[in-house]
Amino acid sequence: MQRVNTSAIRFSRRSRVMKQERVSIGTTVKVSERHRIAERRGAVGRIVDHYGGDGYMAVDVRFSGGQRRLFWPEDLEEISSRWPWWRSLLDRTSAV
Repeated sequence: MQRVNTSAIRFSRRSRVMKQERVSIGTTVKVSERHRIAERRGAVGRIVDHYGGDGYMAVDVRFSGGQRRLFWPEDLEEISSRWPWWRSLLDRTSAV
C-alpha cells in the first residue's frame, strides 16, 4: 500500500471522522493520521463493504493498488468531493 499525497487530489479541505451511521459503500475515505500503523496513515481509498452492526463494525476499504484492508470507522476520515453530486449530472447533460 502506498501513501497518497492528498494535496494532489482535488478534494475539499473538509474531512470528518467516519461514524458508523455514515458508512456507505462507494464513499472515498482517508486513513486517519493517528492510525496505529504508520504506513497506512494518509492512504486514500474507497469503501467497498462493511461488516458487523451496532457497536462493532468493520469497514472494508480498497486502495488504488487493489489492496483491501479492514478498519474501524473511527480510523477513517470521510473526504467530501469538491463538487456536489448533482454537478456531475449537469456536466453530463451539457456535453450532449
